Amino acid sequence: MNKRILYGIMIIVLMAAGCSSSTEPGSGRGEIINTNGITAEMGSNAVLIPESVVESGMTEADPEAGRYTFSADVLNSGGIDLKQGEILLIAGVGLGRITSVQQTGGEIQVQTGYASINEAFREADIEWERDFELTDEIIANSLIEVEGEEFLAYSVVGGVYQWQISSGSYSGTASIQPKGNSATITVVLTKQEGNTSVGFRAETTIRQVSNYTNLEIRDHKTRKFAFKNPNMGGDVELRLASAGGGVDQNIGIGPLVMLRIPFSIGPIPVVLAVKVRTVAAVSVIGNSSAVAETKFSYSGSAGLSYDGTTVSTDYDSAIANPNHQGGSGDLAAIIGLNVNAQWGFAAPEVELQMFGNTVVPYLRPEFFLRANLSWGPVCQSVTAEYQVKAGLDVRFLGVASASIFENNIVPMREWKAFSPQGCADKQMDNQYLYFPAFQ
Repeated sequence: MNKRILYGIMIIVLMAAGCSSSTEPGSGRGEIINTNGITAEMGSNAVLIPESVVESGMTEADPEAGRYTFSADVLNSGGIDLKQGEILLIAGVGLGRITSVQQTGGEIQVQTGYASINEAFREADIEWERDFELTDEIIANSLIEVEGEEFLAYSVVGGVYQWQISSGSYSGTASIQPKGNSATITVVLTKQEGNTSVGFRAETTIRQVSNYTNLEIRDHKTRKFAFKNPNMGGDVELRLASAGGGVDQNIGIGPLVMLRIPFSIGPIPVVLAVKVRTVAAVSVIGNSSAVAETKFSYSGSAGLSYDGTTVSTDYDSAIANPNHQGGSGDLAAIIGLNVNAQWGFAAPEVELQMFGNTVVPYLRPEFFLRANLSWGPVCQSVTAEYQVKAGLDVRFLGVASASIFENNIVPMREWKAFSPQGCADKQMDNQYLYFPAFQ
């Protein structure tokens, strides 16, 4: 079994075992669950395997493959008879529709396929509101992703966790420094080729990670889902510099830092992932140059909700009105040569997973620094932009797989750090860079 999968299962099972629950070993069908954060009734075609049976009778688990192995004696003594076609809910581990059951010797191997959460519960009220500490254990198990490959390797210097990163001709570092309830995250990307150089730097201090989630199921249908970051806030500083540097239209590395916070709500394993993303573009040719910087400070609440048909946004005025602390820039080029440099940074990007299924792919504030120089007439400008975006994949809530919603919670806001007279209304020739919606 994948070691990271096994590690996650061990953590979630141990946490689930620490929660009191009214469920006891039995047929599992129609079980009533009443514990911290969840009151629910299992469906008549759903089988619950409680924590006690997981601990004593599950010998192997591969949630990604949907394959589980149990001691036949433990299942039999608990009165649990697994049948093809039923929905299997393994407390703290996995959820799926049983496609086959095979017994070999004293073990029963079960293969499962996809199942949505509303198939398991006839009725359910699931709700939590939590603040999370960025503990050393969570930081130590964080990782980065570069071009689809995940890396756990890091070094620790003076309490700062740091990864070396590279993509194409760019290299740099991503680091995180925990500070109790907050953390400082820094990303630096550089390129050095002969007499040309490019550098992008972003630093943010994020507040304590918080999450509110509410899910209501009635008669096997999702009637309500809400997800919110009630404590979204921090400080962000963006800088870019290029002397020459050439043309790179799409520089994207990420998630650069991914913190996985596992916890359990009754039998439901939950993972809250906190990520950092970057995106950049540069067109600074020959003797051209570009230097720019800007700062933001923001705080407030943002989220979205689903009523079974439509998705609504939820935010307060504070998050929609960040404090932009100005900016500066210096761009130069020979006559007729345009300059364009853009740097985007998103943190914290929060993702919600339940039973390994992504329900909220992202809820994130996005920050952009754009420096442009064009001619006819000459126009030199530095622009700062901010928005909050979120996505919701409702397939796991029981809606068709094509039902994916993307939401611009706080519309794009723009500040001109400077823009001399004569180019305030000029349209830049270069296409602006944005974060892809789903990655």
